[in-house]
Amino acid sequence: MFVQGPRSAAVSVFVVINWLCNFAVGLVFPILQKSFLPFSVMLLLFFIFTYMFVPETKGKSISEIPSCLNLSLWIDQNPEIPTKAQRTDTAPKS
Repeated sequence: MFVQGPRSAAVSVFVVINWLCNFAVGLVFPILQKSFLPFSVMLLLFFIFTYMFVPETKGKSISEIPSCLNLSLWIDQNPEIPTKAQRTDTAPKS
């Protein structure tokens, strides 16, 4: 989803968020060990959100994914990535 420039910074942010979330789960798990219901409810909610709102990106290139996710602000700031309309306008005509 990121061009090569900000990719390393994005990966760094992801690693920090991943560690913080793992730490939070480690802190909360012993407290909720008697009742696993909150984790199950959150898992169900995350599954429903993913199924309904996150589009499939299998088989798409990195430059096609932002347009698939409707990241128009991100695309506007990165003009080197062609939009879907630009790709169809420049297609060779037979």
